[in-house]
Amino acid sequence: MIIMGILARNYGGSLSAAYPPLIASWLRNCVVAILLTRGGMAITFKGKGLLVVLIILVPQFLEASTVAVVAQGLFQMPYSIAYCLGYCMATVAGSLVVPVMLSFLEKGIGKDHGVPSTLIACCTFENIAAIIFFGICKAVAFSQADAEITGEESDMAMSIGFLFVHNLAGLFAGLVAGLGAYFFKFINPKYQ
Repeated sequence: MIIMGILARNYGGSLSAAYPPLIASWLRNCVVAILLTRGGMAITFKGKGLLVVLIILVPQFLEASTVAVVAQGLFQMPYSIAYCLGYCMATVAGSLVVPVMLSFLEKGIGKDHGVPSTLIACCTFENIAAIIFFGICKAVAFSQADAEITGEESDMAMSIGFLFVHNLAGLFAGLVAGLGAYFFKFINPKYQ
C-alpha cells in the first residue's frame, strides 16, 4: 500500500491531483479516527499497564531517534525538526498494526492471552503520545527559529504549557463525548 502510494504520488500524474490537499488531509484524519475508534472498542488490558507503557514509549522513542539521527546526518536538519520528522514517522505503525490485530481478534488468534487487544491499546496510545511529543518538538523548533530570527528568546515553557492545555481540553471533550455515547445503550431497542 505504501509503495503504491509513493508510485501514484510521484508517477501517477493526474491520479494524485484528484484530491485537493484540504480534502486529502480531511480524508486522512477520518481514516485515523475510524481506526482509533475501532481499536478503542476492542481494548481490554487489565493488569497490563506497565507493559502497555513500555510498548508505547520504548519503540516509539527508538524509532523517532533513529529517524532524527539519519535526518540530521543526511539533511543537516536541527535536531528539533528532525525529531518532528521522527515522531511523524512513528505514528504510521498504528495504521498498519490495528487492522491486522482486529482480524486476529475476529479469528480468535491470541485472544486467550489478550495479545491483540493489548497491541491495539498500545497503538491507540502510541498515536496520542506521538502527537504530544511532536507538539513539544515543534514548540522547541519554533522557539529556536524565533530566537534566531528576532534575536529575542521566546517563552518555550509557555508554548509547551499551552500544548498540554490543548491536549487536556481534547481529553475532556473526548470523555464528554464518550460518556454521552454510553447512554445510547439505554435507548429503547424497539426502534431498531
